[in-house]
Amino acid sequence: MMDQFFLSKCDELTTLSSEIEIKRTLFYNSFDDYKDNLLKFLFLEIKKTLDNCNKSSIGRITNLIKVYNLDETVDPNNLILEYELNQNDKLHEMDLIYINQSYVFISELINNQKCSVQLTNMNHTIEINNSIYFVCNYKKYYRMYQSIINSNRTLLRNLFMPNQKLTRLNKSKLKSDFWNQEQRDVLASVIKPTENKKIHVIDGLKNTGKSTLIMGLIQNYLSRFNNIKLLITSSNKKLLTHLANRIISQKTILIPQNKWIMIVGDINYVDKSLHHFLISSYVDKYMKVLQYIQTKLQQLESDNIDNTPIVIDIINKLDELPFEPYSHRKTTISELLQEVDHDKEKLHDIILQCQLIIDKWLNHNYINNRLLNACSIVISTICSSGCPSMDIYKNNIIMIDDAEQASELETLIPLQDSTEQILLFGNSSKIQKNTLFQRMIHGGISVHKLIQSF
Repeated sequence: MMDQFFLSKCDELTTLSSEIEIKRTLFYNSFDDYKDNLLKFLFLEIKKTLDNCNKSSIGRITNLIKVYNLDETVDPNNLILEYELNQNDKLHEMDLIYINQSYVFISELINNQKCSVQLTNMNHTIEINNSIYFVCNYKKYYRMYQSIINSNRTLLRNLFMPNQKLTRLNKSKLKSDFWNQEQRDVLASVIKPTENKKIHVIDGLKNTGKSTLIMGLIQNYLSRFNNIKLLITSSNKKLLTHLANRIISQKTILIPQNKWIMIVGDINYVDKSLHHFLISSYVDKYMKVLQYIQTKLQQLESDNIDNTPIVIDIINKLDELPFEPYSHRKTTISELLQEVDHDKEKLHDIILQCQLIIDKWLNHNYINNRLLNACSIVISTICSSGCPSMDIYKNNIIMIDDAEQASELETLIPLQDSTEQILLFGNSSKIQKNTLFQRMIHGGISVHKLIQSF
């Protein structure tokens, strides 16, 4: 369900002819002041998108189904639409569509011919055989909106007053032929756990070693802290793919054995070389392994059969997963099966306990949540980092690559109350307007400057 204020504001923008007035400033007096201005920036961006959208007919309504509240009254803001679309046309969640002079948001796709929608204006009506016009997808805008609304939860107070608690550079005592002095200075300053190290800006031209620094920081954080969670993100999909491939190719060096890497994003927009590391691929792997083990457990109950090869086969299958499915007591299937040879009279009970674990884990959402809870490093585009399931990933450190290309509104999407540091890597010679990267530089944050070619 989408926020009612957001819906009504979007409807207001469709008829608003005047420009939205915005106070452009480096500093804000409070989080409320900061939030109010960000909302104005957001709705200005939405208005520009609406003004530039060419509505195109993609199908028609074939049936309308009313949605009822718990008290059995009709919910006037919600409908279920059945529709027929033109060949090759598709609808997605958060799409804004136009029906009978009314703007409508798709809140949930039920199947490829039915969806749940919310009207931006409850006074408008929709009828059978009305044409459907596609306007644009609002997923990114709504995630920006939610991050702004929740911005008071973040620990990064110098987001809105960057002149407070300046980041100071420390001279490095690190000795390595691999790092140049600039990189050693940045590493020493960033990893020092002091109160004024909330936001870091690392500015450097192409080939000055920003990506190499990201590798060094990943290795340092993961080797020094047991339960740390890192989020690596960018608004540039091509460059993020390059960075992800580089991290994955060096994962045996960067990432300790008990920690692992995962990519969050839509499989349709992720390079094929990275599909193996997608969270959806991990979930599918768990489902297949658990279903396979289920058939093997049935074989264990057969009379006059040697259990040892079956148990070994199950344990080998479980070794293919990042970590084993477990019970509420953290007992794993492997641990349970170790008792099979020692006490064959308990075999039925052991198999039953294994099956209970499998029943619990044979659920896509459950596996998805357990993966996010256990993962140490997630790579995601800025927009995908705001997907609903990522609320579970309580990251400590966010590294945003190519931060000069991401608007401040986008940069806020991955921030949450658990984030302790945000590291902005960018190139000030290619800076875009209204970025957090730009405001931090102009607002007084001491910048880690990389000049030497690497």
